[in-house]
Formats: sequence, structure tokens, C-alpha cells
Amino acid sequence: MSDGPEWFAPKRYGYGSGLPISWQGWVVTLGYAAVLIGASLLLSANPLQLFAVIIPLTVVLEPRGFHVEPSGELIEEPLDTTRVQVKISAMSFRIPPRETYTVFYEATTKAFPAWFLISSTLTGARTQTGLNIRIELPHVVYMLQPQPLRRADVAVHAFEFDTVAKRVRVELENTSAALGRVLSSEVSASGAKTIPGGAFPLFPHSRRTLEIPWSGDATPEKLVLRFANFTVEERRKGAD
Repeated sequence: MSDGPEWFAPKRYGYGSGLPISWQGWVVTLGYAAVLIGASLLLSANPLQLFAVIIPLTVVLEPRGFHVEPSGELIEEPLDTTRVQVKISAMSFRIPPRETYTVFYEATTKAFPAWFLISSTLTGARTQTGLNIRIELPHVVYMLQPQPLRRADVAVHAFEFDTVAKRVRVELENTSAALGRVLSSEVSASGAKTIPGGAFPLFPHSRRTLEIPWSGDATPEKLVLRFANFTVEERRKGAD
């Protein structure tokens, strides 16, 4: 209860306020409506920014399993709950505009290494064209084994250069049961700049193919793969 006059009529049922019953209430209501209309006009070309300003988001979380193809494509699949158990503090919730929401999770596994992802599906109100925008954001989790990947576990089966397509092709294999990660990769030529190839995980007993676009007249000669505890350096056959 307030000491001054009420701005809004109380709702008969539920929480919140009803319609304005004073000039102050009408000023607040019209001002809020003006903000909504102005934001809609300014951000009509970018509905994602509009969501962040005025539209609450509905979020649904789901733990999922996945595997990665040799090409690097991530394929989602149902979580193997006989091996990995994931508990999430909130499976669904709403985030008001310009606010945050913290979610906690706990994961256990019967054997290391293990991996899974938490799929986040975000939805908001429909746009003026009737389009219902849905955003899916995966959060990938790796549960590493106590012993890290070793240099002897990594084999380079191919380091080739396609002179027509101007692309470097590299094929790697992890011959062990450990999970590792290439922190950075690069190819280079004598007297030419280094071309980065990115970072990626190297899963147990699996192969990974890496393609790096190449520019310049010189041909690539050297491959460098940096892991947490070692570095792999390979020279292309015929480059000497």
C-alpha cells in the first residue's frame, strides 16, 4: 500500500496492475508504448536486437549426445544415459529483456573421456511478417581422461596440396583411447606468410580431415599442429 494516489487499478485476479486510473499512470503507459514502437522501427531490420531490447525469450535446455564426422561436421544424437548422466538446474525458463539467467549443471560419467552438449533453444514473439524466429545454441562439454594425449598417439597420414583448387588437405588419426585437442594449426611456405587452419578436437580412435585454403604463388611446405603438451611438425613430401 502506498501513501499517495494510485496510478493503476489493482487486478481482480492474479498479479500486477490493471488499467491506468490517473494521469501519471497514463503517462507511464504511453511512454512505454512509445519506447516499444520506437524500438520496433529502429530495429525492424534486425529482429535479434529487437528481442534483446523488448521481447522476453523462452529457453528450453536439453542434454544431447553427438559425434563428429572426419570432415568436422557435428552430428547430434540422443544422449547415452547409460554412460553419461547430466543434471540441469532448470530445463526451461523465460529471460526478461536485458536480463540474465544462470543455469547450473552436473555431469557424471562411468568412463573417461566422455562428451555431450546442452542444446539451448531460444524463441520469442512472432515478427510483423508472422515469422517465428527460433535460435539453437549448443554448449559442448568435454570430460577428459587423467592422462593427456601423447605425441606418439597422433599420426599424420596425408599432407597434400591441390594446385588447381588451391587447398591444403591434411588427414590425422588419433590411435589412442584418449581425447585430445588441436589448439592451433597452420601451414606455411618458405618466405611466405603462415595460413592458420583453426582448432578442433581429436576424438579417440578416429580420423580427422582438415582443408585449408591457400593463397599465393609459393606452395605450402610445412604443417604445424599445436597440442597442450606437444607440437606436431610435418613437411610435405616433395617440398624439399
